Formats: sequence, C-alpha cells, structure tokens
Amino acid sequence: MQSKPPTQPLQRCIRLLCYILCCSLLLSSFIPLVVSDLGWTSRAQGVSQTVRPRPAAPEGTFPDLDEVRRRPSEEARAPQEIHSTII
Repeated sequence: MQSKPPTQPLQRCIRLLCYILCCSLLLSSFIPLVVSDLGWTSRAQGVSQTVRPRPAAPEGTFPDLDEVRRRPSEEARAPQEIHSTII
C-alpha cells in the first residue's frame, strides 16, 4: 500500500511547518559549535576570562578550619515535624 500525499492544503501547510520547525531546531543546536570554532565570543565572555581574584582574605567571618576540625562532632538531628492543618 502506497501512502497518498495529503490532498488538503491545510495538511500540506501543517506538514511543511512541522518540517521547517524540526529542521530549524536541529540546525540551531549546531550554532554554538560553529560560533566557538570561528572564535566569535562576546565582550562579556572575554572580560570575564581576564578578571583575576584578589589575593586578599575573603569578606565575612569564617571559622578557622583547624578549630572546626577539633570540635566534637554533633549528632545529626532531624528537624521537628510540621503538623498538617488540613482536615
């Protein structure tokens, strides 16, 4: 049995639209590969690669790691259960 081509214009239009959509989605997945191969990068990406961290101490107060290691380990406890208000 041979499949007959669609006879109604609406079916043709829908099939053509689906075909175009599928092809465009498949081709759009290759765009990042092509862009990276050609060396096209945005300025924001170039700047972020040249920024270096400051050698100063991090902001905030953090405990000394040796002090934390010497502390006795606490037993893990589950949080208290929340009672449902739904009747």
